[in-house]
Amino acid sequence: MKARFVKLPLDSFIKTLVDLYEKGVDYVDLVGESDVMQDYIEIHFTDEYMCAEAQDNFEKGNDDNTFLDEDLNQII
Repeated sequence: MKARFVKLPLDSFIKTLVDLYEKGVDYVDLVGESDVMQDYIEIHFTDEYMCAEAQDNFEKGNDDNTFLDEDLNQII
């Protein structure tokens, strides 16, 4: 089911993206879902999405990093 997220507070969303950028992530995939219980958004990135030096900022051995920010999920 496609979801349309409306009236997102940009402050939390931008802070989350800036935090990832400052840790070396250059690209992200945004995944949004809407179900009966909750609407949510996830930010995914892989090692290919960041500079080699930045990979030390994230857990090794995980090809698909998912950034679940509680504040971000609460604003949706």
